[in-house]
Amino acid sequence: MKNKFLTSKDNEILINLKDSLSNFQQMDWVVAFGTLSGFRYIENEFVNFLDKGGFSRSVFDISQGLTDPNLIYKLNDQKGLSDVKIHIQDSEKEGFIHHKVYLFKTNNPSRSQSQSIIGSSNFTRSAFEINHESAVLTTDDSESAFFKKVHSWFENTIWNDPYSFDINISPNIINEYEKIYSKSKKLEKQKTTVNKKIINEIKDLIISEKTRLSKPNPDESYLLGLILGNNKTYQKELFNKRKIVINFRKSNNQNSYFQKFHFVADSAHQQHVARMMDELKSFIYRDNPSNTINLNDKSTNNTTIFQIEISFFENSNLWTEISNNISGLGFNGNLLINDIPISIKNGSDYIKLKFIQGITDLRARVSGGDSLPNGTQERIGIGFNTENIDFLKNVGQLLENNFSEKINIADGSSRGKDHMLRITPSNNTHTLFRNAFHKLISNEMAKINIK
Repeated sequence: MKNKFLTSKDNEILINLKDSLSNFQQMDWVVAFGTLSGFRYIENEFVNFLDKGGFSRSVFDISQGLTDPNLIYKLNDQKGLSDVKIHIQDSEKEGFIHHKVYLFKTNNPSRSQSQSIIGSSNFTRSAFEINHESAVLTTDDSESAFFKKVHSWFENTIWNDPYSFDINISPNIINEYEKIYSKSKKLEKQKTTVNKKIINEIKDLIISEKTRLSKPNPDESYLLGLILGNNKTYQKELFNKRKIVINFRKSNNQNSYFQKFHFVADSAHQQHVARMMDELKSFIYRDNPSNTINLNDKSTNNTTIFQIEISFFENSNLWTEISNNISGLGFNGNLLINDIPISIKNGSDYIKLKFIQGITDLRARVSGGDSLPNGTQERIGIGFNTENIDFLKNVGQLLENNFSEKINIADGSSRGKDHMLRITPSNNTHTLFRNAFHKLISNEMAKINIK
Protein backbone atom coordinates (compact mmCIF):
# COMPACT_ATOMS: atom_id res chain seq x y z
CA MET A 1 0.00 0.00 0.00
CA LYS A 2 1.22 3.47 -0.90
CA ASN A 3 0.02 6.59 0.92
CA LYS A 4 0.65 10.22 0.08
CA PHE A 5 -0.49 13.31 1.96
CA LEU A 6 -1.98 16.00 -0.29
CA THR A 7 -2.93 19.62 0.32
CA SER A 8 -4.63 22.22 -1.80
CA LYS A 9 -1.33 24.07 -2.07
CA ASP A 10 -0.13 24.04 -5.69
CA ASN A 11 -3.42 22.28 -6.61
CA GLU A 12 -2.14 18.89 -5.38
CA ILE A 13 -5.63 17.50 -4.75
CA LEU A 14 -7.03 18.68 -8.07
CA ILE A 15 -4.00 17.44 -10.03
CA ASN A 16 -4.22 13.97 -8.49
CA LEU A 17 -7.96 13.85 -9.09
CA LYS A 18 -7.38 14.55 -12.77
CA ASP A 19 -4.55 12.00 -12.94
CA SER A 20 -6.81 9.34 -11.45
CA LEU A 21 -9.42 10.00 -14.12
CA SER A 22 -6.73 9.38 -16.73
CA ASN A 23 -5.42 6.15 -15.22
CA PHE A 24 -8.49 4.29 -13.95
CA GLN A 25 -11.74 2.98 -15.47
CA GLN A 26 -14.19 3.33 -12.58
CA MET A 27 -14.88 6.26 -10.29
CA ASP A 28 -17.14 5.92 -7.22
CA TRP A 29 -17.49 9.14 -5.28
CA VAL A 30 -19.58 10.62 -2.51
CA VAL A 31 -19.41 14.20 -1.24
CA ALA A 32 -21.47 16.35 1.09
CA PHE A 33 -22.24 18.80 -1.67
CA GLY A 34 -21.11 19.85 -5.10
CA THR A 35 -21.62 22.65 -7.58
CA LEU A 36 -21.56 23.01 -11.33
CA SER A 37 -18.69 25.48 -10.97
CA GLY A 38 -16.72 22.74 -9.20
CA PHE A 39 -17.34 20.34 -12.08
CA ARG A 40 -15.82 22.81 -14.55
CA TYR A 41 -12.39 22.14 -13.00
CA ILE A 42 -12.38 18.50 -14.12
CA GLU A 43 -14.94 18.56 -16.93
CA ASN A 44 -12.49 17.87 -19.78
CA GLU A 45 -10.83 15.02 -17.90
CA PHE A 46 -14.19 13.58 -16.84
CA VAL A 47 -15.57 13.60 -20.39
CA ASN A 48 -12.35 11.97 -21.67
CA PHE A 49 -12.67 9.38 -18.89
CA LEU A 50 -16.18 8.49 -20.10
CA ASP A 51 -15.12 8.57 -23.76
CA LYS A 52 -12.57 5.86 -22.98
CA GLY A 53 -15.28 3.65 -21.47
CA GLY A 54 -15.00 4.89 -17.88
CA PHE A 55 -17.84 4.33 -15.42
CA SER A 56 -18.81 6.93 -12.81
CA ARG A 57 -21.15 6.53 -9.83
CA SER A 58 -21.67 9.64 -7.71
CA VAL A 59 -23.77 10.41 -4.62
CA PHE A 60 -24.51 13.90 -3.31
CA ASP A 61 -26.28 14.95 -0.14
CA ILE A 62 -29.23 17.29 -0.70
CA SER A 63 -30.46 17.52 2.92
CA GLN A 64 -28.74 20.89 3.37
CA GLY A 65 -29.96 22.32 0.09
CA LEU A 66 -26.37 23.08 -0.93
CA THR A 67 -25.79 20.70 -3.86
CA ASP A 68 -26.42 22.46 -7.15
CA PRO A 69 -29.24 20.66 -9.05
CA ASN A 70 -27.57 21.77 -12.29
CA LEU A 71 -24.59 19.59 -11.35
CA ILE A 72 -26.94 16.61 -10.87
CA TYR A 73 -28.48 17.21 -14.30
CA LYS A 74 -25.04 17.66 -15.88
CA LEU A 75 -23.70 14.37 -14.53
CA ASN A 76 -26.91 12.49 -15.28
CA ASP A 77 -27.03 13.73 -18.88
CA GLN A 78 -23.50 12.68 -19.81
CA LYS A 79 -23.35 10.60 -22.97
CA GLY A 80 -21.09 8.02 -21.34
CA LEU A 81 -21.78 5.79 -18.35
CA SER A 82 -22.39 8.26 -15.53
CA ASP A 83 -24.84 7.24 -12.79
CA VAL A 84 -25.78 9.78 -10.13
CA LYS A 85 -27.85 9.53 -6.97
CA ILE A 86 -29.07 12.06 -4.45
CA HIS A 87 -29.20 11.33 -0.70
CA ILE A 88 -31.60 12.91 1.74
CA GLN A 89 -32.34 12.54 5.46
CA ASP A 90 -33.66 14.76 8.19
CA SER A 91 -30.28 16.23 9.08
CA GLU A 92 -31.42 17.43 12.51
CA LYS A 93 -32.48 13.92 13.60
CA GLU A 94 -30.42 11.57 11.42
CA GLY A 95 -27.45 13.67 10.37
CA PHE A 96 -26.42 13.95 6.75
CA ILE A 97 -23.73 12.66 4.42
CA HIS A 98 -20.52 14.53 5.19
CA HIS A 99 -18.08 12.27 3.32
CA LYS A 100 -15.57 13.49 0.75
CA VAL A 101 -14.40 10.26 -0.84
CA TYR A 102 -13.17 9.78 -4.41
CA LEU A 103 -12.58 6.08 -5.14
CA PHE A 104 -11.03 4.75 -8.36
CA LYS A 105 -10.54 1.25 -9.76
CA THR A 106 -9.16 -0.42 -12.88
CA ASN A 107 -11.67 -2.83 -14.40
CA ASN A 108 -9.66 -5.94 -15.03
CA PRO A 109 -11.32 -9.30 -14.22
CA SER A 110 -8.01 -10.93 -13.34
CA ARG A 111 -6.24 -8.20 -11.32
CA SER A 112 -7.54 -4.79 -10.36
CA GLN A 113 -5.81 -1.76 -8.81
CA SER A 114 -7.60 0.84 -6.71
CA GLN A 115 -6.87 4.37 -5.58
CA SER A 116 -8.67 6.70 -3.19
CA ILE A 117 -8.55 10.38 -2.36
CA ILE A 118 -10.16 10.88 1.05
CA GLY A 119 -10.06 14.23 2.80
CA SER A 120 -11.83 17.51 3.41
CA SER A 121 -12.65 18.63 -0.15
CA ASN A 122 -16.20 18.99 -1.34
CA PHE A 123 -16.80 19.20 -5.08
CA THR A 124 -16.85 22.97 -5.37
CA ARG A 125 -14.92 25.89 -6.82
CA SER A 126 -14.02 27.00 -3.29
CA ALA A 127 -12.54 23.59 -2.44
CA PHE A 128 -10.40 23.56 -5.57
CA GLU A 129 -9.37 27.21 -5.63
CA ILE A 130 -9.88 29.06 -2.34
CA ASN A 131 -10.11 26.89 0.78
CA HIS A 132 -7.25 25.24 2.68
CA GLU A 133 -7.93 21.52 2.09
CA SER A 134 -6.10 18.26 2.73
CA ALA A 135 -6.47 14.61 1.70
CA VAL A 136 -4.70 11.25 1.73
CA LEU A 137 -4.02 9.50 -1.58
CA THR A 138 -3.92 5.70 -1.18
CA THR A 139 -3.02 3.13 -3.87
CA ASP A 140 -3.11 -0.66 -3.61
CA ASP A 141 -4.52 -3.86 -5.08
CA SER A 142 -8.34 -3.87 -5.13
CA GLU A 143 -8.32 -7.11 -3.14
CA SER A 144 -6.29 -5.61 -0.29
CA ALA A 145 -8.05 -5.50 3.07
CA PHE A 146 -8.24 -1.70 2.94
CA PHE A 147 -9.86 -1.43 -0.48
CA LYS A 148 -12.15 -4.40 0.03
CA LYS A 149 -13.52 -2.53 3.04
CA VAL A 150 -13.78 0.82 1.20
CA HIS A 151 -15.45 -0.68 -1.89
CA SER A 152 -17.87 -2.62 0.32
CA TRP A 153 -18.63 0.52 2.34
CA PHE A 154 -19.43 2.52 -0.78
CA GLU A 155 -21.55 -0.27 -2.27
CA ASN A 156 -23.61 -1.10 0.80
CA THR A 157 -23.61 2.00 2.99
CA ILE A 158 -23.65 4.72 0.32
CA TRP A 159 -24.80 3.54 -3.11
CA ASN A 160 -27.47 1.13 -1.82
CA ASP A 161 -28.59 3.15 1.17
CA PRO A 162 -32.42 3.35 1.29
CA TYR A 163 -32.23 7.14 0.97
CA SER A 164 -29.82 7.20 -1.97
CA PHE A 165 -32.09 7.66 -4.95
CA ASP A 166 -31.67 7.48 -8.73
CA ILE A 167 -33.39 10.56 -10.11
CA ASN A 168 -34.24 8.76 -13.35
CA ILE A 169 -36.88 6.77 -11.47
CA SER A 170 -38.91 9.89 -10.73
CA PRO A 171 -38.06 13.38 -12.07
CA ASN A 172 -40.47 14.83 -9.49
CA ILE A 173 -37.89 14.35 -6.75
CA ILE A 174 -35.20 16.55 -8.25
CA ASN A 175 -37.87 19.07 -9.26
CA GLU A 176 -38.97 19.33 -5.63
CA TYR A 177 -35.37 19.64 -4.49
CA GLU A 178 -34.85 22.68 -6.71
CA LYS A 179 -37.28 24.52 -4.41
CA ILE A 180 -34.97 23.87 -1.46
CA TYR A 181 -31.89 24.91 -3.39
CA SER A 182 -33.35 28.20 -4.56
CA LYS A 183 -34.37 29.07 -0.98
CA SER A 184 -31.05 27.95 0.53
CA LYS A 185 -29.22 30.31 -1.79
CA LYS A 186 -31.09 33.15 -0.09
CA LEU A 187 -31.18 31.77 3.46
CA GLU A 188 -28.06 29.63 3.79
CA LYS A 189 -27.89 29.95 7.60
CA GLN A 190 -31.56 29.41 8.29
CA LYS A 191 -33.42 26.17 7.53
CA THR A 192 -36.96 27.33 6.89
CA THR A 193 -40.18 25.50 7.71
CA VAL A 194 -40.84 25.26 3.99
CA ASN A 195 -37.50 23.50 3.46
CA LYS A 196 -38.24 20.91 6.14
CA LYS A 197 -41.68 20.30 4.65
CA ILE A 198 -40.18 19.70 1.21
CA ILE A 199 -37.51 17.37 2.64
CA ASN A 200 -40.22 15.24 4.26
CA GLU A 201 -42.20 15.21 1.01
CA ILE A 202 -39.13 14.04 -0.91
CA LYS A 203 -38.43 11.28 1.63
CA ASP A 204 -42.04 10.07 1.37
CA LEU A 205 -41.82 10.19 -2.42
CA ILE A 206 -38.60 8.14 -2.39
CA ILE A 207 -40.19 5.43 -0.23
CA SER A 208 -43.38 5.32 -2.34
CA GLU A 209 -41.39 5.13 -5.58
CA LYS A 210 -39.22 2.28 -4.26
CA THR A 211 -42.35 0.43 -3.08
CA ARG A 212 -43.94 0.88 -6.50
CA LEU A 213 -40.84 -0.60 -8.12
CA SER A 214 -40.52 -3.52 -5.71
CA LYS A 215 -41.97 -6.34 -7.89
CA PRO A 216 -39.85 -6.50 -9.91
CA ASN A 217 -37.34 -3.95 -8.73
CA PRO A 218 -34.74 -2.49 -11.15
CA ASP A 219 -32.07 -5.07 -10.21
CA GLU A 220 -34.46 -7.97 -10.82
CA SER A 221 -35.53 -6.46 -14.13
CA TYR A 222 -31.91 -6.17 -15.28
CA LEU A 223 -31.18 -9.78 -14.26
CA LEU A 224 -34.29 -11.01 -16.12
CA GLY A 225 -32.96 -9.20 -19.21
CA LEU A 226 -29.63 -11.02 -18.87
CA ILE A 227 -31.36 -14.40 -18.48
CA LEU A 228 -33.63 -13.92 -21.48
CA GLY A 229 -31.02 -12.19 -23.64
CA ASN A 230 -28.56 -15.05 -23.15
CA ASN A 231 -27.15 -16.63 -26.30
CA LYS A 232 -27.86 -20.03 -24.73
CA THR A 233 -31.51 -20.56 -23.88
CA TYR A 234 -32.08 -21.04 -20.16
CA GLN A 235 -32.55 -24.69 -19.15
CA LYS A 236 -35.00 -26.24 -16.70
CA GLU A 237 -32.26 -28.33 -15.10
CA LEU A 238 -30.51 -25.09 -14.05
CA PHE A 239 -33.83 -23.73 -12.76
CA ASN A 240 -34.28 -26.80 -10.57
CA LYS A 241 -30.83 -26.15 -9.04
CA ARG A 242 -31.60 -22.42 -8.37
CA LYS A 243 -28.79 -21.55 -10.77
CA ILE A 244 -28.28 -19.02 -13.57
CA VAL A 245 -25.53 -19.17 -16.19
CA ILE A 246 -24.90 -16.01 -18.24
CA ASN A 247 -22.78 -16.32 -21.38
CA PHE A 248 -20.86 -13.39 -22.86
CA ARG A 249 -19.17 -13.91 -26.24
CA LYS A 250 -17.72 -11.19 -28.46
CA SER A 251 -15.23 -11.08 -31.32
CA ASN A 252 -11.94 -9.30 -30.64
CA ASN A 253 -11.78 -7.94 -34.20
CA GLN A 254 -11.18 -4.20 -34.35
CA ASN A 255 -13.41 -1.88 -36.39
CA SER A 256 -13.45 1.81 -37.16
CA TYR A 257 -15.55 2.61 -34.10
CA PHE A 258 -13.13 0.90 -31.75
CA GLN A 259 -10.28 2.85 -33.32
CA LYS A 260 -12.13 6.15 -33.14
CA PHE A 261 -12.61 5.84 -29.38
CA HIS A 262 -9.17 4.32 -28.83
CA PHE A 263 -10.68 1.05 -27.62
CA VAL A 264 -8.86 -2.24 -27.94
CA ALA A 265 -11.60 -4.80 -28.49
CA ASP A 266 -10.57 -7.50 -26.02
CA SER A 267 -9.74 -5.09 -23.17
CA ALA A 268 -12.98 -3.15 -23.84
CA HIS A 269 -14.95 -6.40 -23.56
CA GLN A 270 -13.10 -7.33 -20.35
CA GLN A 271 -13.84 -3.92 -18.88
CA HIS A 272 -17.51 -4.36 -19.74
CA VAL A 273 -17.68 -7.80 -18.09
CA ALA A 274 -15.91 -6.48 -14.98
CA ARG A 275 -18.54 -3.75 -14.67
CA MET A 276 -21.34 -6.33 -15.11
CA MET A 277 -19.81 -8.50 -12.40
CA ASP A 278 -19.57 -5.59 -9.95
CA GLU A 279 -23.23 -4.67 -10.51
CA LEU A 280 -24.39 -8.27 -10.18
CA LYS A 281 -22.32 -8.90 -7.04
CA SER A 282 -23.83 -5.82 -5.45
CA PHE A 283 -27.39 -7.09 -5.40
CA ILE A 284 -26.67 -10.86 -5.42
CA TYR A 285 -24.79 -10.64 -2.11
CA ARG A 286 -27.10 -7.97 -0.72
CA ASP A 287 -30.00 -10.39 -1.22
CA ASN A 288 -28.22 -13.16 0.69
CA PRO A 289 -24.51 -13.42 1.60
CA SER A 290 -24.71 -17.19 0.99
CA ASN A 291 -25.52 -16.68 -2.70
CA THR A 292 -22.50 -17.28 -4.94
CA ILE A 293 -21.34 -15.70 -8.19
CA ASN A 294 -18.31 -16.85 -10.17
CA LEU A 295 -16.65 -15.71 -13.38
CA ASN A 296 -15.08 -18.24 -15.76
CA ASP A 297 -12.76 -16.93 -18.47
CA LYS A 298 -12.84 -19.11 -21.61
CA SER A 299 -11.43 -16.50 -24.00
CA THR A 300 -9.26 -17.25 -27.02
CA ASN A 301 -7.00 -14.94 -29.02
CA ASN A 302 -9.86 -14.09 -31.38
CA THR A 303 -12.86 -14.14 -29.05
CA THR A 304 -13.67 -12.86 -25.56
CA ILE A 305 -15.73 -15.51 -23.78
CA PHE A 306 -16.87 -15.21 -20.17
CA GLN A 307 -19.36 -17.33 -18.27
CA ILE A 308 -21.00 -15.94 -15.15
CA GLU A 309 -22.48 -18.56 -12.82
CA ILE A 310 -24.91 -17.51 -10.07
CA SER A 311 -26.28 -19.89 -7.44
CA PHE A 312 -28.99 -18.83 -4.99
CA PHE A 313 -29.33 -19.94 -1.38
CA GLU A 314 -32.58 -21.73 -0.59
CA ASN A 315 -34.17 -18.78 1.24
CA SER A 316 -33.17 -16.13 -1.32
CA ASN A 317 -35.88 -13.50 -1.86
CA LEU A 318 -34.28 -12.51 -5.15
CA TRP A 319 -34.52 -16.07 -6.45
CA THR A 320 -38.18 -16.23 -5.38
CA GLU A 321 -38.98 -13.20 -7.55
CA ILE A 322 -36.85 -14.36 -10.49
CA SER A 323 -38.23 -17.92 -10.39
CA ASN A 324 -41.81 -16.64 -10.29
CA ASN A 325 -41.18 -14.67 -13.48
CA ILE A 326 -39.46 -17.65 -15.14
CA SER A 327 -42.29 -20.00 -14.12
CA GLY A 328 -44.77 -17.55 -15.62
CA LEU A 329 -43.09 -17.93 -19.01
CA GLY A 330 -42.93 -21.72 -18.81
CA PHE A 331 -40.67 -24.33 -20.38
CA ASN A 332 -40.90 -26.23 -23.65
CA GLY A 333 -39.29 -29.47 -22.60
CA ASN A 334 -35.97 -28.47 -21.02
CA LEU A 335 -35.83 -24.98 -22.61
CA LEU A 336 -37.33 -21.75 -21.29
CA ILE A 337 -39.95 -20.09 -23.50
CA ASN A 338 -38.40 -16.66 -23.99
CA ASP A 339 -40.74 -13.69 -23.84
CA ILE A 340 -41.23 -10.46 -21.89
CA PRO A 341 -42.44 -11.35 -18.37
CA ILE A 342 -45.83 -10.00 -17.34
CA SER A 343 -44.24 -8.05 -14.47
CA ILE A 344 -42.04 -6.19 -16.98
CA LYS A 345 -44.96 -5.50 -19.32
CA ASN A 346 -46.95 -4.05 -16.40
CA GLY A 347 -43.97 -2.16 -14.94
CA SER A 348 -42.97 1.47 -15.39
CA ASP A 349 -40.83 2.62 -18.31
CA TYR A 350 -37.83 2.60 -15.96
CA ILE A 351 -38.41 -1.09 -15.18
CA LYS A 352 -38.75 -1.82 -18.90
CA LEU A 353 -35.50 0.10 -19.53
CA LYS A 354 -33.56 -1.99 -16.98
CA PHE A 355 -34.87 -5.16 -18.68
CA ILE A 356 -33.72 -3.88 -22.09
CA GLN A 357 -30.31 -2.97 -20.65
CA GLY A 358 -29.91 -6.56 -19.49
CA ILE A 359 -30.55 -7.82 -23.03
CA THR A 360 -28.25 -5.29 -24.71
CA ASP A 361 -25.45 -5.95 -22.21
CA LEU A 362 -25.13 -9.42 -23.74
CA ARG A 363 -26.41 -9.19 -27.29
CA ALA A 364 -25.82 -5.69 -28.69
CA ARG A 365 -23.17 -5.47 -31.42
CA VAL A 366 -21.55 -2.87 -33.64
CA SER A 367 -21.04 -4.09 -37.20
CA GLY A 368 -20.95 -2.47 -40.61
CA GLY A 369 -23.35 -5.19 -41.75
CA ASP A 370 -26.13 -3.67 -39.63
CA SER A 371 -25.97 -0.22 -41.26
CA LEU A 372 -27.68 0.86 -44.46
CA PRO A 373 -25.55 1.05 -47.65
CA ASN A 374 -23.25 4.08 -48.07
CA GLY A 375 -23.56 4.93 -44.37
CA THR A 376 -26.82 6.83 -44.85
CA GLN A 377 -28.22 5.37 -41.63
CA GLU A 378 -26.07 3.85 -38.89
CA ARG A 379 -27.61 1.05 -36.82
CA ILE A 380 -26.80 -1.08 -33.77
CA GLY A 381 -27.81 -4.74 -33.90
CA ILE A 382 -29.19 -6.93 -31.11
CA GLY A 383 -29.05 -10.70 -31.64
CA PHE A 384 -31.82 -13.14 -30.69
CA ASN A 385 -31.59 -16.93 -30.74
CA THR A 386 -33.11 -18.79 -33.70
CA GLU A 387 -36.08 -20.08 -31.65
CA ASN A 388 -36.94 -16.61 -30.28
CA ILE A 389 -38.49 -14.73 -33.21
CA ASP A 390 -41.68 -13.92 -31.22
CA PHE A 391 -39.59 -12.65 -28.32
CA LEU A 392 -37.65 -10.42 -30.73
CA LYS A 393 -40.88 -8.99 -32.19
CA ASN A 394 -42.26 -8.24 -28.72
CA VAL A 395 -39.05 -6.51 -27.65
CA GLY A 396 -39.12 -4.53 -30.90
CA GLN A 397 -42.69 -3.47 -30.20
CA LEU A 398 -41.71 -2.38 -26.69
CA LEU A 399 -38.88 -0.26 -28.11
CA GLU A 400 -41.21 1.38 -30.61
CA ASN A 401 -44.14 2.00 -28.27
CA ASN A 402 -42.37 2.94 -25.04
CA PHE A 403 -39.08 4.43 -26.22
CA SER A 404 -39.99 5.74 -29.71
CA GLU A 405 -37.10 3.85 -31.29
CA LYS A 406 -36.89 3.21 -35.03
CA ILE A 407 -36.27 -0.51 -35.53
CA ASN A 408 -35.80 -3.11 -38.24
CA ILE A 409 -36.26 -6.87 -37.82
CA ALA A 410 -34.26 -9.40 -39.81
CA ASP A 411 -35.52 -12.99 -39.61
CA GLY A 412 -32.54 -15.34 -39.79
CA SER A 413 -34.59 -18.57 -39.99
CA SER A 414 -33.95 -19.26 -43.67
CA ARG A 415 -30.19 -18.88 -43.13
CA GLY A 416 -30.09 -20.82 -39.88
CA LYS A 417 -28.63 -17.77 -38.11
CA ASP A 418 -29.64 -15.58 -35.19
CA HIS A 419 -32.43 -13.10 -35.77
CA MET A 420 -31.38 -9.45 -35.64
CA LEU A 421 -33.21 -6.45 -34.23
CA ARG A 422 -31.55 -3.31 -35.59
CA ILE A 423 -32.00 0.09 -33.93
CA THR A 424 -31.39 3.38 -35.75
CA PRO A 425 -29.99 5.53 -32.93
CA SER A 426 -31.45 8.94 -32.16
CA ASN A 427 -30.79 11.34 -29.30
CA ASN A 428 -32.00 9.11 -26.43
CA THR A 429 -31.03 5.66 -27.74
CA HIS A 430 -27.87 5.63 -25.61
CA THR A 431 -30.04 5.08 -22.50
CA LEU A 432 -30.80 1.54 -23.72
CA PHE A 433 -27.21 0.48 -23.00
CA ARG A 434 -25.13 -0.06 -19.87
CA ASN A 435 -22.08 -0.93 -21.98
CA ALA A 436 -20.07 2.31 -22.10
CA PHE A 437 -18.79 1.55 -25.60
CA HIS A 438 -22.30 1.06 -26.99
CA LYS A 439 -23.52 4.24 -25.29
CA LEU A 440 -20.76 6.25 -26.96
CA ILE A 441 -21.27 4.61 -30.36
CA SER A 442 -25.02 5.19 -30.14
CA ASN A 443 -24.41 8.92 -29.68
CA GLU A 444 -22.00 9.07 -32.62
CA MET A 445 -24.48 7.22 -34.82
CA ALA A 446 -27.28 9.55 -33.72
CA LYS A 447 -25.26 12.55 -34.97
CA ILE A 448 -25.06 10.92 -38.41
CA ASN A 449 -28.69 9.78 -38.47
CA ILE A 450 -30.15 13.15 -37.42
CA LYS A 451 -28.34 15.16 -40.10
